[in-house]
Parts: sequence; C-alpha cells; structure tokens
Amino acid sequence: MPHHDGSRVKLTRSDICSAALRIVDRDGLGHLTMRRVAAELGVEAMSLYHHVPNKAALLDGIVEQVIALTPHPFGHANDWRTALRDFAGLLRQSLIAHRSVVPLIASRPAITPRNLSSIESALTMLVAEGFTPGAGLRIIRSTVSLVLGHVVVETAPLNSTEKTDDSHSTGDPTASIDPGHFPLLVAGTNEIEPDSPEDRFALGIDAMLAGFEREKTG
Repeated sequence: MPHHDGSRVKLTRSDICSAALRIVDRDGLGHLTMRRVAAELGVEAMSLYHHVPNKAALLDGIVEQVIALTPHPFGHANDWRTALRDFAGLLRQSLIAHRSVVPLIASRPAITPRNLSSIESALTMLVAEGFTPGAGLRIIRSTVSLVLGHVVVETAPLNSTEKTDDSHSTGDPTASIDPGHFPLLVAGTNEIEPDSPEDRFALGIDAMLAGFEREKTG
C-alpha cells in the first residue's frame, strides 16, 4: 500500500493497534478515528480495513495491546498466590501507564484469540493448584475487577479536567474533621498515615487471595 511519500508500507494488525494506542495515550479515547490512525502510520484510511474491519475491532485491538504489554507470570511463579499477586501488580502498572484506556477495558471484554490464550494459561495454573475451572475463572475475573476499580480511583485526579476549589484540591482532606465528633475516624487516619495507593492495593490483593483459598477443591 502506498505511503504518503509514494513508497509502500507493509501494515500489520499489531502496527495499527499500536498506533491507535499511541493516539489514545496522547490525545484521549474521544479523538480516536480510523483517519487519525492512518495519519499516524502515514497511510490511507482504507488500507486499515483489511486488518481491522471496523472501529469495534480496533477498540478490541487496543485492549489486547494493553493486556499484551502486561507480563504474565503464570507458569513461572512458585505458587498461584505469587502468580496472581505479581499479575495484579503488573496489570495495575500497565493500566496506569495507559490510563485513558481504562474505561474501554472496563466496558468491553475484547474476546480475541490472544486474550483468550492468556486466560487459558492462568486457568491451567489454577486448575493444577486444585481449583475447578469455574472457580479459576471467578478468581481471574475478580482479580481483574479489583485492579480496574483501584486504578479508576487512583487515576481519577489525573484524568479529571474539571476545576476544583483550591481549598479542597491540596493538603489533607481529613484535616478539618472534628475529632470530638469522629474520634475513631481521626485516630484511624493518624494511625495509617502515610497511606499510599500501593499500600491500599497490596492490602486488597492480600485479602482477596486469602478468600480465594476457600475455593480450592483439594
């Protein structure tokens, strides 16, 4: 297919999805169009449709790209807890790096062969560890849901375009809480400070892993 300068470019689906991801990272999901992707690659828009037939397929490809950028420790870790904890942490890092894609990942499952292969790999490990396929699938879905929810909250201030009152945008939001009316809340806040997103994430994952143990059949 001709390049804008007259040369020919050999496109792949991966090239197209990577270009689309760059646009979303740089400009936001609302600015993604097939024409913008073509311009990013220096080709005509019609040349994309052989690899991605429509925008829905392109969106699936973006989700797949982000998941593919997350290393999968299944089959390499010493046990299922370590594998899931590592996967959750790596997925969190990938989603934070591509925060504009988070709403897309949360709203569409992107059933592609590559994503299905990743799920099958995780299920193979979990079944070998004594979980049923159904329990394993619930574990994977629950882990991904926890990561997605945490990243949505963690990146919300970074994604927000609304102006806020300066009195509420800086400093400790609990500083004005009256300890006379809410003594336990103030005591708890003082006890856990500094409370980082990483600490809250680790606590949530550890609590979830403890609950998963009850799903084992042997």
